[in-house]
Amino acid sequence: GLVFKNPAAPPAISAKFPQKIDNKGKTLVVQYEVKPQNSLVCGGAYLKLLQENKKLHLEEFSNASPYVIMFGPDKCGSTNKVHFIFKHKNPKTGEYEEKHMTSPPVPRTEKTTSVYTLIVKPDQTFEILINGDNVKNGTL
Repeated sequence: GLVFKNPAAPPAISAKFPQKIDNKGKTLVVQYEVKPQNSLVCGGAYLKLLQENKKLHLEEFSNASPYVIMFGPDKCGSTNKVHFIFKHKNPKTGEYEEKHMTSPPVPRTEKTTSVYTLIVKPDQTFEILINGDNVKNGTL
């Protein structure tokens, strides 16, 4: 696991998939564990699946790096939710648009391990599970 010494600093790591993911007609499952060393007070533990970009160098990864999916818990101030943001290219305008999940679930903030799962199905529906429990579902 990853442990960060300064909880106030925005940590980030990046890694490249060995090959391009093409889930057309397939179910995409993103799943990972989060275990805060202390109760989650102010911080995010979300993942970003970056859009393919040959110009992106992983050592230059930042909060501004273009992504396709952002998913996971975020808590700070008035923000206390599990994000699911889906970016896609509008076929009419050619512009990228962000689609945010409405009524997002509340993340687990205790010091125990929680498993966050995002399931995106070919029929344009999604499910979010926390510790195996369905906490949100909807359509893209």
